[in-house]
Amino acid sequence: MRNFSEKFYRPESFPIAFQYDGEEYHGFPSEKFVFLNETKSVDEKKETVKTRLSLKDQLTFEIIRVYYPKYDFYEWSISLENTSEKRSGVLSDLRAELSLECERPVLKGILGDHVNYYSPYAKELEKEDVSFVSDGGRPTHIYFPYFNLTCEGGGAFLVIGWGGTWSARFRYADGAVNFSGRSIISLNTFLDPGDKVCSATFICGFYKGDYYDSVNHWRRWYMENNMPAFDKDTPEMRPFSDYLFRRDAPPIPGAQASINETYQTWRPTFDKMQELGFKPDFRWFDAGWYVGPDGKDIGTDWEATGSWEFSPVKWPGNTFAEATEFLHRHGMRTFFWMEPERIKRPDLLEKNFGYNQEWAIEVDGLVNVYNNIGIPACYEWTKNKLCKILKDNKIDVYREDFNMQPGPYWDYWDQMNGKYGMTEHNAVMAHYKLWDEIIECTSSYGGCCFVDSCASGGGRNDLLSMRRAVPILRSDNDRETTAIRLSMTTSFDEWIPCTGANTKEKPEQTSAVGNTDVYIWRASYLPILNVDMQFVLDPDQDFSILINGMAEWQKVNPYLLKDFYVLTPWHSRNDKKGFTSYCYYDPEKDKGVLFVFRMEECEEDSVRIKLPFAKDGVGYTLTDEDSDEKRILLGEECLCGFDFSVAEKRQAKLIWVEKNK
Repeated sequence: MRNFSEKFYRPESFPIAFQYDGEEYHGFPSEKFVFLNETKSVDEKKETVKTRLSLKDQLTFEIIRVYYPKYDFYEWSISLENTSEKRSGVLSDLRAELSLECERPVLKGILGDHVNYYSPYAKELEKEDVSFVSDGGRPTHIYFPYFNLTCEGGGAFLVIGWGGTWSARFRYADGAVNFSGRSIISLNTFLDPGDKVCSATFICGFYKGDYYDSVNHWRRWYMENNMPAFDKDTPEMRPFSDYLFRRDAPPIPGAQASINETYQTWRPTFDKMQELGFKPDFRWFDAGWYVGPDGKDIGTDWEATGSWEFSPVKWPGNTFAEATEFLHRHGMRTFFWMEPERIKRPDLLEKNFGYNQEWAIEVDGLVNVYNNIGIPACYEWTKNKLCKILKDNKIDVYREDFNMQPGPYWDYWDQMNGKYGMTEHNAVMAHYKLWDEIIECTSSYGGCCFVDSCASGGGRNDLLSMRRAVPILRSDNDRETTAIRLSMTTSFDEWIPCTGANTKEKPEQTSAVGNTDVYIWRASYLPILNVDMQFVLDPDQDFSILINGMAEWQKVNPYLLKDFYVLTPWHSRNDKKGFTSYCYYDPEKDKGVLFVFRMEECEEDSVRIKLPFAKDGVGYTLTDEDSDEKRILLGEECLCGFDFSVAEKRQAKLIWVEKNK
């Protein structure tokens, strides 16, 4: 991996390649590109260099290089614009391209959400080439564009930051791993005067040490340089809790989302919560609050989206604004669901809400309709609709869903104009711009500075989206079993630290009821705690699990965005026969929290645990949260491993770990 920095700052060896006007380009050789200007800036976290070049007096390129010296991370992207007065040649195959020296290369990472459940993989590149192609349009729905290339003594992270289609290829030859990463995999377009194309943002970050060192090097860089602020007064993201009020509204047969919530249902729930002393940080308000494209109440059809105006049946007058204002006075903020890129009946939206049918992409044989926010006029209509609702009701966090694969719609639109890849490009850039403007909107009146990213669960967790958002629910899947929850925590949370899960086990994702106990709650202790409970519909239940669980989560949450160590082999979502153990540890406080789960079908009553952060020559005290029993171990014992016993199946132990003074 030597000499990467030198190549990074030399235009002729810059890690970008593309085809233009029938010619292949690797980097920006001086004999073909004309230097225009360069600017440099330095702040406490990074160094940024922007270089402008021209090609054939027609295209103007901007190269952006960012270096994070504390972490030895490199970031780059390019944009190119047709600054001439005539149509350009054809641009295609825009990609990152680099070669890294590496001994014994193993590619590690996880797959995406949906059918792959964030399953981890480890591929020996000396034995096989590895390729991924994500062509559906939701970047983390099937695969995951974050990669850990482990080598002898260290390694490198490679990331494709793009909210659309992408591909990646890894090939080992002559002592080096050759990486090629693409965004907009269909890109094959001419540029009209004024057209602009941006690449993905690519990351190459180096580390030394073992796998645990790599995980926490990544998490520290990610949290310090990527996570959005909580709000204007809290520049860093922090743990928080939320509650979905619709769980407690009277059920409607066949209804999902928040269709059963009305201006009359929330207050009894709030009053019971107050009586119990339960005050989550956020109210989670989901789909179903709007009228349909015909201007009438949607009934149980929560997918009848596009009007983005309140149903006067469910929320007459200013009743929703009054509810958010009331909750603000009691220290509770609001998440609010919308899905702007998927609409229904564009003809009726045009008739009743000022929409233009020409903005909609409808494809024969596909059930959904794509709202093409890449068209500037469509973007403005959509943004204004969303921001008006947010501002009028002083909503704190915009929760965006995306329940369709946009790739086929983008491709269909391209076929009509011959500019392949441009529909995707413009839509993805509009997506980022929309989130930026929404954050500006919510923060302007005291709301939060982040978005909640949801795309059928975890489909839109690319790096550039995560610089604006957190996924409060990392997957729709882990609302079901604790085994799924533990499986995802020990894979996904190594990459995306700030996320959440449910606090129940359910027969299916959208079930209103389910099981809850200490085992489930402790498996749900993540930086975001999505509390699942019924207060009015089940007022006589034993609420001690809620009260004790909230108090316990409050104790552990200061550690949940610290270093993270998975201490047992990963288990698939259906494997309940072993132990799952992981630990969060704060190296500044020399204290952390260890979780040990003896799973439901585990026959062994003990597990061997090593604590990789321990140091020789010092002692550590392990304190059981339930019994207050203490166990003192030397650092050498922690590093070499010690046996930890759990008496019963389906039992979770929470152990405090602290370095002795």
